[in-house]
Amino acid sequence: MSNLVVPSDSAQPSPNFCANCNSELVMHQPDEQLPERLLGTCSKCHSWYLIDAAEGVMILLPEIQQSHTA
Repeated sequence: MSNLVVPSDSAQPSPNFCANCNSELVMHQPDEQLPERLLGTCSKCHSWYLIDAAEGVMILLPEIQQSHTA
């Protein structure tokens, strides 16, 4: 996992971009009780990020290798 600093400006929020391919992330809010914690997904390269908007931190989640069994 790698941590990335996300510039936060509460007056004018800006979209977050994928650190791998620089595409705009699709933002998800999995828990309504924690609105500052988001999940960002990239439609282009399929990277996933955990984002804490309050702390200005974005964590790239490791890729999960799927095993194929016969």
